[in-house]
Amino acid sequence: MPDNYDLPITSIIGKKLFKRIGSNFGWSIISEVGGKGFLYLATVYLARVLGAANFGLFTFAQTITSYCWLGVDLGVNMYGAREIAKSKVNAPIVINPLLTLRIFSGITLFSVYSLSIYLLFQDDPLKRLIFAGFAFYLLTRSLNLDWVMRGFEKFNFIALGNFSTFLSILFFLFIFVRGESDVARASFIWSFSYLLGDIALLIIYYRIMNLRYQPTFNIKIIWLHLKESIHFTVGNGLLFLYQYLPIIFLGFLVSNHEVGIFSAPYNLVLSLAIVATLLAVALYPILSELFFQQRPQFYRMAKYFKLISCFIGLFLGGGGVLASKWLIPFLYGPSYAGSIAIFQIVIWFAALMTIRVGYSIPIAVAGLQKYYAWASLFGVIFYTMLFLSLIFVCKFDILYSACYGLIITEIGVIIILAIIWRKFIRDTK
Repeated sequence: MPDNYDLPITSIIGKKLFKRIGSNFGWSIISEVGGKGFLYLATVYLARVLGAANFGLFTFAQTITSYCWLGVDLGVNMYGAREIAKSKVNAPIVINPLLTLRIFSGITLFSVYSLSIYLLFQDDPLKRLIFAGFAFYLLTRSLNLDWVMRGFEKFNFIALGNFSTFLSILFFLFIFVRGESDVARASFIWSFSYLLGDIALLIIYYRIMNLRYQPTFNIKIIWLHLKESIHFTVGNGLLFLYQYLPIIFLGFLVSNHEVGIFSAPYNLVLSLAIVATLLAVALYPILSELFFQQRPQFYRMAKYFKLISCFIGLFLGGGGVLASKWLIPFLYGPSYAGSIAIFQIVIWFAALMTIRVGYSIPIAVAGLQKYYAWASLFGVIFYTMLFLSLIFVCKFDILYSACYGLIITEIGVIIILAIIWRKFIRDTK
């Protein structure tokens, strides 16, 4: 099959598809850069107000809770969006059991998590309170319908939900969190603000899209969906664990202050990676549709997607290094001067993550998410071994070991994904 690289991209993809991609991408930029821009401003505000030590504690609790969230989502976020995109007419058949599954999982995990907090932190009331505040995140996020909107390619509604959530987080944090002693209050505000975005999307679902949620307790149907979505759960869970292993390790090995010095630039890097991969978000439902309905167009679009992802990744890494010396002090203040060198290294992790999605998204669309899970498992195991070797065998600085371990491991993951693409997708054309 010819590559047709000499033709205009609109001719290769098709004007209608190109328009859909442009709309999805445009609204994704508004949603992520605009909506989640408020979320990042909230993070910067907390880093300044709480101080490095309490911000490190806040980030550690947030990371642990976010990982537990994967037990609530159960892969629904990506699996549900893909299934809706495949057949929008039959979407309610997919939505009702999956939303029921998420709500039930949210209640269950919230109960288990709350009991664990009570038992583990009896001698540390502040930690117990901070973790308790984040526990409600497991409930509020289970009601979110952004995966439904993504499947229908209603990215404008996702933007509205994000603005509702993240603007309220910033507003309430600014009003009620004024000093280091308000760290526990910040965790409750963070969790409950998601309700506003959930309510906004539920109203749109009922009033504008004219759809109705009907709880489905058919165990057989739910189990059939779960057997497919579980691969996304494992893959995303391992990826999330791999991305946040540095904070988890540092939370046990170094002081809260050092965790804060690392977390501040690392949160910025992860936020930049999200913005850099917005094209993947825009293309996901379209690639899902093309893979099952117009396979040749899927291959052509996937090729362009990989090339663009590489370009964006390299631009992000180089630009981040050049901007680091003024960007970090500007955002976090002079007390985070030690974060500059950290940022100059981990920005390349964001660059590599951007390149990675050029392979991971087409692999997930093609139903090969179990292989993606294996690649993520490699990331977790290899990073753990490399990090421990650097600090205990090579005697490297712990913070720098966390940074360099991410870069080396991510290169290995990309190589594995490239092999999977070559073997299972490209060679099947």
